[in-house]
Amino acid sequence: VPQEKVPTGFLTFFASDPDAALKTAYRKLQAQAKAVVALKAPYEDKAKAAYEEYLELKDVYEAEIQKKREELQKELETKEHYQRALLDNFPFMIWLKDEKNRFITVNQSMTKACGFDNPNDVAGKTDYDIWPKELAALCSKDDTEVLLSGKPKIVEEPIETVKRQIWAETYKPPVSIDGEVIGTVGYSRDITDRKELEIQTAESEKSLRDIFNNAQSGLMYITGDRILIKANQRLADILGYESPNEMIGFSMRKLHLTEENYIEYGKMNFDTLRNGVKRYIEYELCRKDGSSIWCELSGKAIDDNIPADMSQGVLWTINDISEKVELKKEQAFLQERLSYAIEGNNDGLWDWNLETNEIYYSPRWKTMLGYEDDELENSLATWEGLVNPDDKAIVLKKIEKYLDQDSDNFEVEIRMQHKDGHEVFILSRAFLLKRENDGTAIRLVGTHVDITQAKK
Repeated sequence: VPQEKVPTGFLTFFASDPDAALKTAYRKLQAQAKAVVALKAPYEDKAKAAYEEYLELKDVYEAEIQKKREELQKELETKEHYQRALLDNFPFMIWLKDEKNRFITVNQSMTKACGFDNPNDVAGKTDYDIWPKELAALCSKDDTEVLLSGKPKIVEEPIETVKRQIWAETYKPPVSIDGEVIGTVGYSRDITDRKELEIQTAESEKSLRDIFNNAQSGLMYITGDRILIKANQRLADILGYESPNEMIGFSMRKLHLTEENYIEYGKMNFDTLRNGVKRYIEYELCRKDGSSIWCELSGKAIDDNIPADMSQGVLWTINDISEKVELKKEQAFLQERLSYAIEGNNDGLWDWNLETNEIYYSPRWKTMLGYEDDELENSLATWEGLVNPDDKAIVLKKIEKYLDQDSDNFEVEIRMQHKDGHEVFILSRAFLLKRENDGTAIRLVGTHVDITQAKK
């Protein structure tokens, strides 16, 4: 001990009796040590008790922690099981990729499409490990675009799966954490059936457009408020327009000769069309230059329900029958003139339209057999029912030869049944009317003369 730190009294005492001084100092130190031990003992007991309590609590806490950890692990496994079940039961492919376009997880549909059995076999792979090169390049390009833009993308693309090629609709949104894009997620569903239906529909629509545009009849589609929204070239030709586009947006008023006609036409056809009945009518329409043209119109409501929803519109078919109308007028005029001329000689007149198979019998033709005008129908069946069966075949054979120009004239004697039951001998003569432009036979006009008295 440095001398300067030793108390002066101790040095004096030590110098006179060193042994006594040391003993005295030792006793003091011993007493102090005992005092310290006495003071420390209770604290050591408390510390030991606390430590033992700590150890006991530590065991309980660690057991509780382990229990919680196991419960959480089980809960996580259950949630993962449900999530996996949810993903695997989706009817479309689902996947998650990282920022390097590597698959992190996929569902079972995606796994099968890739040709694998376990989703874990796909994890870590890229599109180039799964798909053909061209398809992989497209997928990678889309993913990179989503990663860079941070915006989702929807694409429809053909995919060559293990089994077959399908059309897939894919939605690719980015995956972000705190605003940072860390990957992409994909949802892809098989739209092959829909795509094939769309293709078939498009082909059908094209076929319908071709049929509509190239039809030999005029066609127009009008809305419920009678506005023309679609027409074909044939209708434009009939009505004197260069193109159907000129007519789009027309009110039907423009196709009627007068406002009164327009109103009356609507009243006349509305209920018929609404009740699902096709409407046929011969009607004069107004052409672009203001002239009129006779047309045959056939209309049907677009809605098939009864009553039809007329707001859906009506499709009309229009044919030019101006030649037919003129021919009818000409026929009526000729019939009138022939009737005056022939019935003045007390002969019966018959007029057979070879194009329509319509036939006309004059009133005298019928009274010659004992019938009033309204008692016999103007039809070929009427003649067939009254002519003697033995004469019928002869007459038809002569007509055939005459029409084939194997005979220069038509004249035949026949027996016909009178209303009273007796036979009337008839001399039937006829001449052929032909169309001027092509020589086609259009009518066979003839007379009946009662020669019963001469035969007797």
